[in-house]
Order: sequence, then C-alpha cells, then structure tokens
Amino acid sequence: MNKVYYMDGYHGGIRGHMPLGSWRDILDALARNPGWKLSIDVEPVSWDYLRERDPRAYDELCELLRDGSRLEIVAGSYAQPYGWITDGESNIRHLILGRKIVKEHFPFVSVDTYAVQEPCWTSALPQILRQLGYKRASLKDASTAWGGYCEGYPAETVDWTGPDGTSIPTIPRYSCEGLVDVYATEARDAKPEWMQTCAENGIEHPTGMYFQDLGWHANPGVHGDHIEFSLIRDYFENITTAERPVWQPGQEIFRGALPWGDHTLVEMARQVRRCEIGLLDTERLCAIGSLYGMADADDRLSEAWGHLLMTQHHDGWICACAGAGENNWAWKTSAQVYAAEFITDKLNRSAFAAVTSGGKTVTDRETVTVVNPLPKTETRLIRVNMTANRGTRAIEVTDGETVLPCQLIPERKHGDGSFNAGELLILATLPALGTKNFTVRQLTEEKTPAPQVTVSETNGGIVMENAKIRIRIEPAKGGAITSYSDKDRNLEIVPDGACFNEFRGFFIKENRFCSSTEQAAECKIEYSGALEAVVSVRGRIAGSGFHVRYTMQADSPCLDVSADFHFENGTHIGEPYEMLRDVHDPHRTYHDGRYRLNAYFPTVFEQRHIDKDCAYDVCRSKLDNTHFKTWHEIKHNILLHWADTTDGEQGLCVMADHTTAYIHGEDTPFGLALAWGYDGGFWWGRRTLRGTHSLRYSILAHSGDWREADLWHECEKFLHQPHARRSQTFPRELSVLEILTPGVELGTFRCENGAYSVRIFNAGTESTVTFQSGVFTAMEEITPDGIPLGRELRGHNGCFTDEIPPFGIRTYRLR
Repeated sequence: MNKVYYMDGYHGGIRGHMPLGSWRDILDALARNPGWKLSIDVEPVSWDYLRERDPRAYDELCELLRDGSRLEIVAGSYAQPYGWITDGESNIRHLILGRKIVKEHFPFVSVDTYAVQEPCWTSALPQILRQLGYKRASLKDASTAWGGYCEGYPAETVDWTGPDGTSIPTIPRYSCEGLVDVYATEARDAKPEWMQTCAENGIEHPTGMYFQDLGWHANPGVHGDHIEFSLIRDYFENITTAERPVWQPGQEIFRGALPWGDHTLVEMARQVRRCEIGLLDTERLCAIGSLYGMADADDRLSEAWGHLLMTQHHDGWICACAGAGENNWAWKTSAQVYAAEFITDKLNRSAFAAVTSGGKTVTDRETVTVVNPLPKTETRLIRVNMTANRGTRAIEVTDGETVLPCQLIPERKHGDGSFNAGELLILATLPALGTKNFTVRQLTEEKTPAPQVTVSETNGGIVMENAKIRIRIEPAKGGAITSYSDKDRNLEIVPDGACFNEFRGFFIKENRFCSSTEQAAECKIEYSGALEAVVSVRGRIAGSGFHVRYTMQADSPCLDVSADFHFENGTHIGEPYEMLRDVHDPHRTYHDGRYRLNAYFPTVFEQRHIDKDCAYDVCRSKLDNTHFKTWHEIKHNILLHWADTTDGEQGLCVMADHTTAYIHGEDTPFGLALAWGYDGGFWWGRRTLRGTHSLRYSILAHSGDWREADLWHECEKFLHQPHARRSQTFPRELSVLEILTPGVELGTFRCENGAYSVRIFNAGTESTVTFQSGVFTAMEEITPDGIPLGRELRGHNGCFTDEIPPFGIRTYRLR
C-alpha cells in the first residue's frame, strides 16, 4: 500500500505558547503511541523554562533526544523569524545563537535539519545552512501558512540552490499540494485521495506535515493506515530514492503577506530596523574600541542580540496587534527594542571613551572623533551634537591644515542671538572601517561659506539643487515633485504633466481614490545652508493632514523624504470590501496594494524591471504586477531595504527605513506602501488609522542597473551613518579593514572572547576580492559560528585576496 510519510511535531515556546504541563502531555502521548515520531521546532530559550518548571519532563525529553529514533530538534532558530522580513545578519544570528542554546542543554544533539512551522525562509538560506553544517531542509508549512507559503515544485525532493550556487537537499511544497482554508495546504491532512494525487504526479514518497502548537491536547495530528510517521532526517537517509533536480528559484517563491501600511506594523518595523542597524554598528564600535583597550563586551552584546532577535519573532509580525496590555506583541517588541538600545547606548559611549582616552590632551580647541562603520574610504556627511560658548557665531572644522565644509543647525541660542546648541554638519573623507579626528574651533564672527545646496522660490514653486540633482516642488499640486533632473546625465526623470511622490489611496469614507495633488499645500524653506537644505510641505489628502520634509545634502544623488500623516478622526484606507465574518474568508482589504495609500514615482523611462534586495541576495522580479486579492493568490511584493525599477539603461531606487511593500504593474507606476487601515480578517480584525503615522525613505535616480549604480552600498550609506563624539583629546587614527573590490560589502565586524572576525558579502560581479588592513596581518576562513576551516589567506603589507563568488558570504578570523 502507498504511504504518506508524515512529519508530525510541535512548535512554539515560552514566548508564544508553552503552558505548564504541555510537555508532560506530549511525553505521555508518545508512550501511548509507539509509532509516533516528532520534529521539535521550539524557541531554544524555552528549554531553560522547562528544566526549571518541570525537571522530570525535561529529563525524560533528554533521554528521548539522546536515543534519537523518535524525536528530532529541527531548525534551532532563536526566535523563528520570517526570513523575508529581516536582514541577512539577523537570519544568521538566529541560527547561531539558537543552536548554541540547544547545544548547552543537549550536547549530544546535532541540529542539522532546517524545517519550520511558519514561512521562515529566505533565498540565501542554502548557503547559510550549509556553512553552519545543516544537511537537509523542508519548504513546507502545511499547518500554519497564515503569513504565507512557498511556491510549489513538481518533485519529491530538490536541491534547493541559493544565489551563490550552494545547494541543500530539500522537501518542497509539491505543485500538486493545493492550498486549503486560508492557512494550510493539503499536506496538513494528508488524505488518501491526496496521496493518490501525489502518486499520479510522480511523488512516490509524499510527505505530510503538522507542527502542532505546544499546549494542544497531545495526540498524533493525523490518523489512518496510509500514515507512517517519520523524522525528516530519516526520510532523506532511509526513504526517499527520487533523483533531486536542481532548483534555483530566487526570493519570489516565498509568498508572504502582511498588512503593509498598518500603523502598528509600520511603527514596529521601523523600531526593529533601527535596532538591527544600531546593534550592528555597536558591534563594530566595540570591536574598534577593543583595539584601543576597551574591556570585553561579549555578554552585553549577546544580551542585546537576544532582545533584538525576539523582536523578529514571526508571531510578533503576523499578530502584532494581538494580546492586551503587556501581552500585546507590538508592546513586547517596543520593550525589547528599548532594552537592546539601552545596552547599545552604554556600549557606544564606552567604545568612544576607549578610543579617545589615550589621545594627547588639547586645551585650545575641541576634537570631533568620527568612526566610519563602513569598509570604504569615502566622503560622508557627519552629524555631531554641538554646544558653544556665548558669542559663538560660527564653527571652523579642520583636518590638519585643511578647512572643511561645515554647517551649524541651531536648536537653541544664547540671549545675544549667538549659537548655544544644535547640530554640526561636516563634509569629510573618512577611512574605511576606522577612526578619524577633526579639530573644531568656535568663532565669534559669522562665516558664510559658498552653499553646496541651494533652494529658491521660482514661479510659484520651490527648486532644490546640488551638484547631482535638481527638483521642483509644486505647492499647487499638494507639494508633489513635478521635475526631477539628474544633472550628471542631463536627464529629466518625471514625465510631462506627471506628479512624482504623489500620495494616493482609496479612502472608505469618501468612497473613492483620493490624491494629495487635489489640494494645494503650504511649502516653505525650513533651512538652507552650506551642506544641507530642508523644504517643509504641509498639505491634506481627503480629510487628513500630512507633513513632508524633503532633505537634500551636498554632492548626494539621493533625495531624503520623511512623511508624517495625521489621521485625527480615525481613517479607513483600503479596498472597499466587506469581509465575511468567517475565519475562512481569503479576501483581505490589504492584499490589493492599489487601494492602500502609496507614494507613486512615475518616470519617463519604461519601468520594465523590478530588482529588490533580500537577506544577502538581490531578486529580479518575474511578476507582471504586484496585484492580488486573496490569500490563495499571494505575490511577493516585499521591500526589505530597497527596490529599484529600471529599463536596463537607467533606473529609480527607493530605500525605506523599515520592511514594507512596493507596488508596480502595467497600470500602476512604481510606488511605496505608506498606510492602510480597514478589514484585516483573522489576527488583525478591523484596523483604523489614528494619530500620527510616520516613515522615511530615500529616492535615487541612476544610470545602469542596480549593480552599476552600486545600490547595495548606497543603501548601506543610507542605513549606517558615521558616529561622532566630541572630546578634549586627539587619539590615534586607524583603518581596520578596507574592501577594495567594488560591490563587496561588510556584514559584520566583531570582537568575541578576544578574537576578531568579519563577515563579507559579495554583491558585485568580480569573484576575486581584495582587502586592505592597517591593523591585522593574517586572515583565516571560519564558519559563521567560528569553527576554523583550515584555510589561511596570505597577506602582503596588510593586503589580502580571496575568491568569493557573486552573492557569496564568507567569514574570517583576523589576527
């Protein structure tokens, strides 16, 4: 008789659901059902709680895991994140930190299968998993696909291949494995007729799956003579004999759908992104600080990572609004972001104290010490908080004998009108991943340096201009942009008569699409100086106000946009569809992105292709459009850090400060999700936009494709700003590591237990990668979790070369 090899198991943990007694129930049910086998996809921190709260169950579980014939711990991820909502480094740290905890509890267990209940995947996983010693994977989430699912493939098993060419044996969701309800696939129930369908489609050894929630009444998830319970490890080693085709599908097979634009989700996503970037920068600062004698910060960094990783827990995203008070998922995220940032703030100050403590003391001037967190020598705009004595009218900044461009942005003045406090901007060349000092002197006479950004009111509009771009903001069109010129190429980006950065969406109360261009806006120059200018736009869309700030900086090709929407009376924006009051209604008013509030970016060139980044990968979209209406039709419309539209010769990129969605199609210009609030169905319910809704993004017009425009690095610059502090010393300067090959970027630089390591990602086209270090004299390749691979790079005068394929990830220990 044919069989379905069923991977039953349990999922959850102390953060999601692991009530007292749940493991006692599972262990008793295992004793009652000798043929039952379980895959365990549990948050690793849960084992601490189980050992404390139910030591006898913990000991019995240890014995079953030691035997290994009936239980397998899979994935081992710290907090089971949707891999498509977070960056590459966080994806890696979830596995490293999670498996470390598993090993502390069960040193005899090898976690070498990646399988998850939720759609916790991303396209770079084959390489990441292989480098961490995983041997096999599964792309099924048959019982809990609320947040999305994987595209089907017509094979029993595949060699799932990542962008760099690395493969891992994998069970796919079969093409014949249909979607049922609004959260599951047919593999959940594994009925005999589905087993027959699999056989007719060449799947001789079909697999079913149901990772049950901890706390449910413990029993096998399915029954029947055709069911044989199996571990995924055993399935690959002893059951499947099918030839594995190579499958390199890219990111769009992961069809994740969340209510992008929901107020809570936007706020949470911005907090998590800020914490992600801040923690990576803090690691780099602490590693640099340790070169100056800073004490070991391993324990505090690990604690901060634990907080950050838990904010990426899938339940925090799929049910961000669920739970009351302190049990609300979004509240927990905010609390853990606060905890992580409390730690990183203290560590940042300690790192700078170490950097500046050994320098020569100066009394007649101040020093601004800057740390560049990026591995490129380049000119950056530096921001530093500044206070000054009464009578100070200007600031002079020098690099040796060279006077640098600078600008004061006052926030407070003395009684005589002189500068008291505010922000000092400096335009300077910084060493790669290193430190640089500048001398600051307070002047009693005003200086008016030639501006590198100009703003003027012309023919009823406002024109902003620097050496790279020129834009025209039109008050009569609600503050939209009617001209966007790339000066290097002498090209106009905006079509005649079009409005660029127009806000448009379907407002339920008005029962129509409304646009920000329908009402005139108040536009004024907020400030304009030598290095930066800001134009403020206050307008209305339907009954809601908005405040946009356009920021342009010296010699930058990017236009920065921050937007605050004020939904004073409660606003609904979305598709005007009244959902059935039934958990099984697959239609959501947030699915069709055309109805939410978007910012639109029409261009004179054909928007032929969309490229978008994901964790350590870039995906060229194969979609004709991003439009869909039901859970069964989900399309990958996710913007992680940036998305770019191009005709192959020129393009337009949008970088956002949070994970969100983009929109694109034959009837829709490229756009960015801003706000949504209406019927969200199960988990979300009726959502209403209230209060201030804020977000930030940056726009970059360019020639060529994303690689020619170096968009990965441009986004790194958008996210990772230089860090600056004032001091009364002049410390030694250094450059830790410079990556000389275009397109190759830094994933992480850290010091752990006195050992320095870097992770490198090749987003370029060249395989031969060259590094230069002013500190280290040897590099040895290691696994992402620190195991030496026995291969040392030989350097000459601090210069090293290695072979890394495009989209390759490599980790090195530095000595």
